[in-house]
Amino acid sequence: METTKHVIVSAGGRTTSSVPGMIFNENDHEEADTLMIRHAFMANDRNSSISELTIMSPDTGVLFLAIANCESLPQLTTIKMLSGELNIKQIWLALGQDKACALPAFHTFSGADNIGKFCKIGKARWFKLFLNTSSDIISTFQLTLKVDEVSDDVIQSLAQFVCQAYCLKGINIDSIVELRWYLFPSYG
Repeated sequence: METTKHVIVSAGGRTTSSVPGMIFNENDHEEADTLMIRHAFMANDRNSSISELTIMSPDTGVLFLAIANCESLPQLTTIKMLSGELNIKQIWLALGQDKACALPAFHTFSGADNIGKFCKIGKARWFKLFLNTSSDIISTFQLTLKVDEVSDDVIQSLAQFVCQAYCLKGINIDSIVELRWYLFPSYG
C-alpha cells in the first residue's frame, strides 16, 4: 500500500505546505493555531478515507481546538507535544462531548499557555476545577462560543466559576465583589 504524507508547517508568520498549489497568507501565532485545525478539516474532507493525522504543536490551544473538534477529524488523530504523543479521540471520550466542546472557551477564559497564571492560579488548577465543575458552567462556556455578546446570566455563571477557584471549601461566595472582600486580607 502506497501512502503519501502531506505536511503543513507554520512558523514566523509564514505557512508552507508539501502539497502543490496550497497558498497561505501571512499570519500571526494565534491564526496559525486555528489554521492547523482548519487544514486538518480540509485534509479529512478532501480524502475521507484518510486514516491517520498527526498534528505537531507544543501549544495547549491547538490541543484544545483539536479535542473540541474531534468529530471533524480523522478517527486516528494524534498530537505530538513536548510531553509526548496524545490520542485526540481518547481524550475526547474521557472528557465527554460537552466538556470537550467547551475547552476553547475555557482556555481563553483561564489564560493562554504563556501567561502562566490568572491571579496566582495556574492552568493545572483551573483545569482541575473545569473537570469537576457543574454542567451549568460547562454550558456557559459552550454558550460563550456561540454568541456575540454575553448576558448578565453568563457573566454571573462565570463569576461563580472564578469564586469556586479562590474560595476555601465550605465558603460559598458567588459574586466578584464579595470575592474581592474575602480575598482582601490575603492579597492586600
